[in-house]
Amino acid sequence: MTQSTVPARPLATVLCCCLLESVQTRNGMVFVRNEATPISVLSWKSQSNPRKQYAVTQTDSRIMDYTNVPRRAVRKYQKDGTRALLSEGTALFLEDLLFNQIVYKRYLRPRTRVIGREALFDCDQLYTFETFDGKIPIKEVSPAAPNSMKMVAPGDRFVCEVPDVTLLGPVGLGVTNENKILAETVASPAFDTRQSQPRRVGDALAKSMATNGVRSTIAAVRPKNNVTPQKIIERGAVIASPWNNYYHWTVECLIRIRLLERYAAATGEAPPILVPETMTPWMVESLELMDYAGPVIKWDGSIIGVETLIMPTYPDPIPSECFWLRDRMRSNIGSPDIANGSDRIYISREDATVRDVRNKDRLQMTLDRYGFDTYILSELSVEEQVGLFATADVIVGPHGAGLTNCIYAEDVTIVELLGEQKRGAFFRLSQILEHEYISVNCDQVGLDLRVNCKQLNEVLDQVVS
Repeated sequence: MTQSTVPARPLATVLCCCLLESVQTRNGMVFVRNEATPISVLSWKSQSNPRKQYAVTQTDSRIMDYTNVPRRAVRKYQKDGTRALLSEGTALFLEDLLFNQIVYKRYLRPRTRVIGREALFDCDQLYTFETFDGKIPIKEVSPAAPNSMKMVAPGDRFVCEVPDVTLLGPVGLGVTNENKILAETVASPAFDTRQSQPRRVGDALAKSMATNGVRSTIAAVRPKNNVTPQKIIERGAVIASPWNNYYHWTVECLIRIRLLERYAAATGEAPPILVPETMTPWMVESLELMDYAGPVIKWDGSIIGVETLIMPTYPDPIPSECFWLRDRMRSNIGSPDIANGSDRIYISREDATVRDVRNKDRLQMTLDRYGFDTYILSELSVEEQVGLFATADVIVGPHGAGLTNCIYAEDVTIVELLGEQKRGAFFRLSQILEHEYISVNCDQVGLDLRVNCKQLNEVLDQVVS
């Protein structure tokens, strides 16, 4: 591979033109156009907050609402300090707005070639470990409209060996020696059924631009351009995600170990796994609980070469993957003291920057009536969280990563408190795990929620009776 010689002037021209042609702002909203598509926007005022404007496009344009950024920034600073605030600000403005929405979508996406899951079945070294003929809900499904649930068939579980791959850190997007992007390194086809290229490809490229530079990232994925890796390793698999929060790490990273262990049993060698160099303590603990037999290599997020990439199917996940993770973690935690708590759990978000509950006192009266114990999960170890949810009967909480722990529960009811944004991650996970799921709509109050305690009381009456 030779060092890229992409000239600086054309690159600067690309960035400036994309910025001028792609972005418009109105009333604190930023509108980013897709390829050559005019902006078409409908807007209205929020009934609960007349000062807040919402918008929806009639095209595939993406809209980012910056009206809450100042309040969220203040809260982030108060809770987590300056460094965390700067990190989140960089991700929002530099990675998401400039690199993803503009450089990738306006410039790179039409010029890159992507290899999807179906093409991987033609790999010379392919190990199929499980046949799956069923269907699972797509990730975009809304818990507010379960009758409109769309299903997708993710297919068989396999591991393939891909020679001569360049990995773009810090996410681990794989690029072949023909400059084709391996979408399976960062996304499942079930994550976004509406686009030819998964959104995760853009997220991964944006993070690489922020970490390794725009020029090097573009050179790695453009045909007939090459970039020199900072180092080359012989073999390896990637355990990383575009977002290192509890949900993505648990559901999309730890589950990959299942297929890597089956690959090790078939080949006689457990491949090294590449993990983020800046792992949080809970990431380290959860990986230790998995007790993976192969080497673990901390990766600084630079651009590296892998002579043979060991690539498992990206977790959709399917039921057997979730049940494997549940059984593996529960068998490795021993008997933490926290497991002796209540089987009715309320997950507090008072340590979070968004979706805290405003009417805590009234909510606590409702929860006390039904014998719920309240937990701030950031105060518990991973082992304690697994033990707590393993004995749960009913779980109540606002939408947030803490609900990921429902994967360790069995025969449980999930009651999710939702604001204006109806995200379907835990409705989808509940369907896969065969948990009972109920959503309670709450009033949005700025960044937080005001729980309809009367409605919650009616729900809990039915659940615990």
